[in-house]
Order: sequence, then structure tokens, then C-alpha cells
Amino acid sequence: EAGINRMKIFPDGAIFVGGIGSGGNWAQEGKLWYGLQRLRWDGQETFEILGIRVAKSGFHIDFTEKLGYGHGTRLSDYTVQSWRYEPTAAYGGPKIDVRTETVKNVYVWENRRRAFVEVEKMEAGRVYYIRLSSHMRSEEHRALWSTEAWYTLNKLPKRVTSLGETKPVDLPLNVLTNKEKAEGWQLLFDGKSPVHFRGFKSEGFPTVGWEVKDGELRHLQGGGGGDVMTRDVYGDFEFQCEWKINEGGNSGIIYRVNELGHSTWASGPEMQVLDDARQLDFTNLSQRAGALYDFIACTEAAVRPSAEWNHARIVFKDDIVEHWLNGIRVVHYRWSRGWFRDHIAKTKFAKEPYFAKVARGHIALQDHGDAVRYRNIKIKPLN
Repeated sequence: EAGINRMKIFPDGAIFVGGIGSGGNWAQEGKLWYGLQRLRWDGQETFEILGIRVAKSGFHIDFTEKLGYGHGTRLSDYTVQSWRYEPTAAYGGPKIDVRTETVKNVYVWENRRRAFVEVEKMEAGRVYYIRLSSHMRSEEHRALWSTEAWYTLNKLPKRVTSLGETKPVDLPLNVLTNKEKAEGWQLLFDGKSPVHFRGFKSEGFPTVGWEVKDGELRHLQGGGGGDVMTRDVYGDFEFQCEWKINEGGNSGIIYRVNELGHSTWASGPEMQVLDDARQLDFTNLSQRAGALYDFIACTEAAVRPSAEWNHARIVFKDDIVEHWLNGIRVVHYRWSRGWFRDHIAKTKFAKEPYFAKVARGHIALQDHGDAVRYRNIKIKPLN
């Protein structure tokens, strides 16, 4: 735990760093004031802040990987504080005039490797602290290695960032990228027709309750119609979609569904779709958004408010099931044995003879009576 005084790169690519510090070592008593460390890349890629540059109205943030679609685009993804220091006889000094800055706008480059964070008040002679949301993910679903950065603004630059240069990303709606096509993804909803869906125990799509509007598959408040499900069945798969629920609303994504039972939920487990803020059930956390309904609570709260889109991802591979919400893995369990199977007897599903019984099934979107919207629905069969 010492300051670096010397660094050397060896032929094998390893970096040796050595340092000699001073007594006290940042007030962390008991640590050595000298040290030698060997650093070597383990071959793993990292999603990280690559660099920060200042403009007259804010900061450019570069990333080592592409931001995932919808990540880094929200004002709440960034927190900015600033303060100043005054010279003192002692090392360091207290922060003076600490204030939380207002983030006015966020713009993401079309290549999604850079974001511009527009700050309402930029002032020379201050230290700016920028913290990014821990929920931000890269296109490869990796979390940020570090979410913090500090910038000492000694002089305000004259250059004003052109918003035309940093126009917001237009998220591709209801289409497959070239990369997704190459990986075997299939589009389940093109924004125009629900041709890949039908009603539960019906050959046709419901004539009431559901509609296609503005590139979204919508269920209307109190509209009826029942659950809809994919026409095809899937064994192992990776499923993705975006959903937005009305205030106080409830819906769900149900998978491995068969039509032997009385309802979709009578045969398939459910990834909960919910407005947590208005339907908080403090006695059963396994009924929150993203949870494996009535079985497994989310490892952390990742849902966004009812007025915003949420990204859902379900991965079913080699007997392991994962729920991902807004880039965060919130549920992980084994399908055929272990805790999940043992716990069925303790739930209402114990009375359902066809629950979690099939190796291939439909994926259903639930009509729970509330208004909900779905878009960018796609799937990649894995077997």
C-alpha cells in the first residue's frame, strides 16, 4: 500500500510496480510503507471507463466496450458533485462548498462507446466527481469495473460540444442487428403484426384486449383477451424483450408453457412484470419485478419506474435458468432438481399436475387485467 515509484514491463507482458510511501500511509495504520507487485492480464475483457474529457458544458465519457441498448441514456445513470479546496499547512484539506450538480441532458454516440453528460453549472477551480449507475451494462452484459471518476477543472475550455455531434442513439426497435442474425436470433414481433403469437388454447390471436400500436404489443387496461403465447415451442433458449407497465400494473413472462393445464401459469414458471413502487408486498419478495414468481426473490432491485422501459432477459441453458432485468442477473436456479423442485410442494403450484413438466414449451405474455406494453421481443433457440 505504497505510492508507485518505479514500473517495469517484462518480456512475458507482466508489469512489476514498486513503491516507497511515507509514514501513516493515508491514515491506514498497520500497512507497509513499501511494496512490490506483479500484475498480469488474465485474458478477461473488462467494461470500464476508458477516459473523461471536459467540454464547456459537461463531460465526455469514453468506454472500453459498447453500452448496452438503453444503458447510459438516462439522467439518473449519472450523479455529479463538485467542490473546491483551499491551501492549508497540512497535507490535504477539507472539501469546501460541496454541491450536487444538475445533469441536464445525456447524449450517447451512435457507436455507443461514448456518452456526453451535460452539466448545468461548470466552473473552473473545482473538482468534479462523476458517479455512474452500478446498473449500467455493456453490450456483452458486463458490469462496470469502476463506477467513479474525478476531474480537476483548472480552466474551463472554450469548445462547446455540438449536440449534433452527439445525437442520441435511436434504439433499433423490433429489428435484428447483423450481429444478432449471425448469432441465430429470431424476431418474434416486428412492431406491425403479432403473427408469431396466438391465444392460450386458441389458434388465433385475441380479437379483444390486445393491440399493436406504435411498434408495441399492448394489453389494454381491463380489456380481457387472456394470455398470449408463442406459436412455436422452445427447449433451451435465450429470450429478450422490453416491457413498460402502467402505474400499479401487473403482468408476467411465463415459459415452458403447455396447454394441458387451465392457465399458462399452471404449467410454466413466471418472470414477474410489475410496478414495484405501487405493489410492494413486503411479506413476499418473490413477487417483485424480475423474480421467479412465488419461488425466488431478486438478488437486488433492478426495476425502473412505471413510466420507463425495462429490459428483460431469460436464459435457459443446460438445466440452468437465469432471469436478467436491465442488465443485472437477478435470479439463478437449476430446473430439474434441487431447491426449485423441492419448493414446488410449498406453493400453490403443488396442486397443478402439469407445472414445470415439459422439456419444450411456449413463452407467454400474461393478461393480468392491467395495461402493459412489450416491444423488441426476440429469441435465440439454443438446441
